[in-house]
Amino acid sequence: LVAGATGYAIMVDPGHEECFWEEIGSSTTMGALEYEVAEGGNLDIDITVKDPEGVHVYEGQRETDGKIQFSTKKNGRYEYCFSNDMSTVTAKVVVFEFVDSNSHASDGGDNHDKVLELVQELSSAVNSVNQEQQFMNLRMQIHTTINDGTNSAVVWWAAFETVVLITMSALQVYYINNFFEVRTNV
Repeated sequence: LVAGATGYAIMVDPGHEECFWEEIGSSTTMGALEYEVAEGGNLDIDITVKDPEGVHVYEGQRETDGKIQFSTKKNGRYEYCFSNDMSTVTAKVVVFEFVDSNSHASDGGDNHDKVLELVQELSSAVNSVNQEQQFMNLRMQIHTTINDGTNSAVVWWAAFETVVLITMSALQVYYINNFFEVRTNV
């Protein structure tokens, strides 16, 4: 098995759809589309995958990430589209990668072909692990950004609460001092 992969990061404007295609030949047996919404709104997007005859292989709505695997029984152009029709204000950044797995039949079944086949399987497994690691690193970056933003908001809110608390304490001391102050008119 030999895997070929191409990764992209795109911006899908509000109310628009971005489509891409892959030309799949006769040696390809499986296709996989791995994607994640990196920025924008609720981090969700609509996705469709169509085979060369226009039949929907996969259709998902308001998804944040995923890995779609499908059998590529038909030769031709497979199309996948990311739609941001549900959003009217926020653009979305989508990171995706298409992987196709090619199978090669061995001719004579000799030892060399078996070793080559094992090396190709190992290469495919290493590529899969590498892709998963890149996917996890992207997720970690997204979650770090969210955590940093939340942490900053909590710090600023705590500072505001501290200022309000000190101000209220000072006003209470001033009020109580004035309340018990004895005034004499001479």
